[in-house]
Amino acid sequence: MRNYQLFSNLLLTSILLFVSLNLNSSNLESQSVRKQVDLEGELSKPVFRSIVKPVEIYIVQGGLYIIINSRIGNSELTIYDNDNNIVYYEKIDGSSNTNQYADLFDFPEGFYKILIKDEMGRSCFGSFKMN
Repeated sequence: MRNYQLFSNLLLTSILLFVSLNLNSSNLESQSVRKQVDLEGELSKPVFRSIVKPVEIYIVQGGLYIIINSRIGNSELTIYDNDNNIVYYEKIDGSSNTNQYADLFDFPEGFYKILIKDEMGRSCFGSFKMN
């Protein structure tokens, strides 16, 4: 039964990713997922008896696509530039599985750091390059 639920959740997440990327076509020239952001921290690792990571982030044309795969509660998404200045901040409702798009279309080319922190202090972080 648990395997069926896990498979159903993975399938639903894949469908939501596909649908959401297609729904954002007015914002994006190309819908191809280019690269997954490598994350570290507690929210980047699957929880006990799961293969699904609580948070996944993908670089897409013009921004980041954030997938919240588990209930992490209210969270904060912060993006820093190479000089550690906050260049993007948004609160995320992580009370259920959700997908979030961070529009970075006007960001200059360069390296950025991302941090997602939940209300319990758990976090995940990584870095990425905008072309």
